Amino acid sequence: MIAGKMETTRRPSWRQTEKQYFLEDPSKLCFIEENPDISGSPLWPSDSSFDAERITTNLNAAQETLKKIGGFVFARHLVLNGERELDSENLCWQENPSKLSTTFVSGFLLPRSRISASRIGFYPKEGEIPSLKESVKNLKGTWLASNLGYFITSKLIRQLNSRHPKEEHLQESDNSYLGGYFVRQKDGMIAYPPHFGTCGVGITKNGEPVLVNDVRLGGGTIEIGDQKFKWSEVDVNPKSADGKQLVVYTPSHNLETIGKNRINVVVVNEGQGTYPAPKIAYIKDGELRQPAGAVVFSFPSSRRKSGSSRDWIPASAGMTVKFEFEPWFDEKLWNSLDCFYEGLMELSLDGHHNFKDWLHPNAVLTQETFIPNPLRREPRNILIETEKYFGSFAFSGRYEHSLGISFDEIIPALKNILNQLAPKQNLKKVFSLDGGSGAKLCLVKNGEVGALNWVAPGMRNRLGDPNGNTYSCLLLNIGDQ
Repeated sequence: MIAGKMETTRRPSWRQTEKQYFLEDPSKLCFIEENPDISGSPLWPSDSSFDAERITTNLNAAQETLKKIGGFVFARHLVLNGERELDSENLCWQENPSKLSTTFVSGFLLPRSRISASRIGFYPKEGEIPSLKESVKNLKGTWLASNLGYFITSKLIRQLNSRHPKEEHLQESDNSYLGGYFVRQKDGMIAYPPHFGTCGVGITKNGEPVLVNDVRLGGGTIEIGDQKFKWSEVDVNPKSADGKQLVVYTPSHNLETIGKNRINVVVVNEGQGTYPAPKIAYIKDGELRQPAGAVVFSFPSSRRKSGSSRDWIPASAGMTVKFEFEPWFDEKLWNSLDCFYEGLMELSLDGHHNFKDWLHPNAVLTQETFIPNPLRREPRNILIETEKYFGSFAFSGRYEHSLGISFDEIIPALKNILNQLAPKQNLKKVFSLDGGSGAKLCLVKNGEVGALNWVAPGMRNRLGDPNGNTYSCLLLNIGDQ
């Protein structure tokens, strides 16, 4: 048992320090690992405003509902060690937490055939972030909610703008969704190209969630005003733009500067209203730094006419654009989906994760919660698929009784959980979602929100509050809709 091994295992050392985490809150004591290579965000001590008993009540309510449809709820404390080495066959779980040595793990497994409806939505409106409570207040029935993908926040926009000249600055109110997406509507399809070409989650026309791991941008067209421009797969992030009429640069492009001697239209994915909408952030005549939160459509300077260099393209900042695309993945699956959101990170089932897509400067700059270090413990959320089930799990963190989890520890923990809940099932896909204070699982019952995990504190998320910092959300209906 790992519990016996813990006596001789090297533990991380800890020091006590003060940190002002919320501007409106008094300073609180927190714990930080001394080793800078593996340290994470502050781990808050117990707080009277955090009601763990209420979470237990919510978990029991979810368990009662899921049991009726053949699903499972999991909620226990995982014993960790200093080396970040976990054996999936010999993990130690506890009913109660231990100070500075356990992580609270909670989640659920749903038979995919029993998910009666799924939704993805909740985006900033007019620059403001609506609370989850406000967003779901009219929702009937019982739903399970997981905070989903990444948004480029005002804080990140300020950091990104500091790297760019003034004419390349993004507006802090943009609140762009960091990833590609499409949403089919009666009057057409709203769509935006993949940022990183990684993986994502879709909802079928029958309301079933599906994880897709082979997303890549192919050919397509962009419509600006009354003009339509076409690109092909070879025009996406090429090594050279010489001789090309249209080049598409996404944040996964490895070069720091792009578009030399070209006219560059910078398009962001504005999160305003129910769904994001692509719009022009600015137009740059000549070389620019690749923006981390935007896609650039680069045209040759030879398109210039006499007078203004832009009179051939009737566009300005704030103008919306439209796209048409070749399928980003299997065409049959593409046509079966009602909506799809890219920009998540796939975790390898053997534990040897490939962080290549997240190591280049543009990707790293779009995360407040550090990603590439596999040893760093943080609050994390994941989605999983097995042969029969769809599930979501949260590894709570930033508490002295729940340290979060490293990427190296996630897969052994999930395999052990699956062996307990559904031993005949195998992990097929594991996708990492927004982490840090964005790691949330919730039970929504007739518009009432109840947390299913220990929600971490953050700059826009108060201790234990599931409503704040919920930019985008996956909702799964499990009954009584």
